[in-house]
Amino acid sequence: MKHLVLALVLAAPLAACRVSARAVPVEPCEAQHTEHAFGFDVVPLQFASADELAGILGRTTLSAPPTRVIADHRTNSLIIQGPDEGRAAARVLIEKLDIDPAR
Repeated sequence: MKHLVLALVLAAPLAACRVSARAVPVEPCEAQHTEHAFGFDVVPLQFASADELAGILGRTTLSAPPTRVIADHRTNSLIIQGPDEGRAAARVLIEKLDIDPAR
């Protein structure tokens, strides 16, 4: 079963936007695309404990800076923070570990 993943990507720095003296944008502000976009994913878990999986992922190379995995035990979700490729690798591992123990 696939997980619903909510992705939040940080926008371009404020310096990337030109603003008039009255704080009205002069031209549209566009996010600067970089090769390694940084963002957050919230991955809800169905079977595994968020605290347990965060501990497991914390011991892998996925959690090496700048990628971090944080457990939200209130919603039994994992928050993944880091570049696109680190978050994608973490999601693949989470999908493999969040399985029904009865299977």
